[in-house]
Amino acid sequence: MFKEVKKMVRKRTKTNILNLPKKKPVYYEVNISFATFFQVWYYDGDQRSIIREFYGDHFLLETTLFPSAKNIVLKAYINNPLKKSNEQLRMSIQVLENAPVEKIFDINTDVAFKNAWYTFSIDL
Repeated sequence: MFKEVKKMVRKRTKTNILNLPKKKPVYYEVNISFATFFQVWYYDGDQRSIIREFYGDHFLLETTLFPSAKNIVLKAYINNPLKKSNEQLRMSIQVLENAPVEKIFDINTDVAFKNAWYTFSIDL
């Protein structure tokens, strides 16, 4: 009886592995027109919410998402301590081999550190 149970478990495991849907490759990109401290919020390959901090003007990440994902969200929080004017933020998301979808924001110059999150999302 133990051998039969082992065979059933092995067979069940193999079929589950073979029938799993493939994850979609996703590329997140953030470009800022000046070097500053910024944070990026996104979902990783395991559908966990991640916030990472950087100093610079560029962020690029390749990850995978489950096919059941209905939309993809990318957020950025930009510090503008010198209140620089005429600065921009460009956020883009690329799924599979499709052309990247991007959005450009003008960065707030009213306050230095209390800006809101810039949000960009696309539906799949």
